[in-house]
Amino acid sequence: MLRTPLCDLLGISIPIVLAPFGRRTPLTETLEKDPGAVDPAVAGPELVAAVKAGGGEDHLPFAGQSVELIHEVLPAREVVRRLMDEAGATLQAGAQLAR
Repeated sequence: MLRTPLCDLLGISIPIVLAPFGRRTPLTETLEKDPGAVDPAVAGPELVAAVKAGGGEDHLPFAGQSVELIHEVLPAREVVRRLMDEAGATLQAGAQLAR
């Protein structure tokens, strides 16, 4: 759930749905199902060590690994327009729930 000062003011939480990772790894599955279970103090150094050893993609997919999640390439103007439309609709829905 998204909590921001505006959400607190309106007394709402906005559900956030994260797109699934393109390539599954134990870390990405845990991040998707229970992000609080990942301890950054442990996962971070493990990932850095793996990258320094020439790997890391077994922990977290890097650029190119999730290319299947890209369905269209849009101009920045269109991306911002869609983002603003979705944000406006979400805020309106949240305001309705708060009433």
